[in-house]
Amino acid sequence: MHIGDTDKDTAIPYEELFKKYKVLERENKEFRAQIKALTEKRNDSVKPKTITDNFENPIVTMRSTPAEKIKLFRSLFRGRDDVFARRWYSVASDKCGYQPVCGNEWANGLCDKKKNKCAACPNRKLLPITDNDIFRHLTGKDNHARDVIGIYPMLPDEPVSFFAPILTKKNIGKMFRLF
Repeated sequence: MHIGDTDKDTAIPYEELFKKYKVLERENKEFRAQIKALTEKRNDSVKPKTITDNFENPIVTMRSTPAEKIKLFRSLFRGRDDVFARRWYSVASDKCGYQPVCGNEWANGLCDKKKNKCAACPNRKLLPITDNDIFRHLTGKDNHARDVIGIYPMLPDEPVSFFAPILTKKNIGKMFRLF
């Protein structure tokens, strides 16, 4: 077949097909320009919020103030403000764990750990997390890590702002397959 001949299956002469091709090519170029302009306009007006949008100076470094570091920590690890856990460690048994912080813990006449478990204590008074608790967590001065805190990430209406799975040698493969 020579240029200018028709194909028996398509029955469209080459010149006519080439003209249609050029029209489509021009339309394609125009559509790409429109898409580019709309994308640029959208990107200027709709910017996704980032973690650092809440900060006047989003860069937190070693030289940042403790208040700036605490503010960043609170924005990254948002959880319930009305309760938090602190790590405990027993030198005698060499065991550790976390439990909610209670304002009446070890208070005479209010706390009887031999009689009541904390969860069932009638005098239980859960404390809200404070900037001082976060400061102690971040500075980590206790040799047995009893200044380490745990937060309850699920808020009362059930949203969660972060997810931190516990990875062990036993479950690491399964966890990576999940994500």
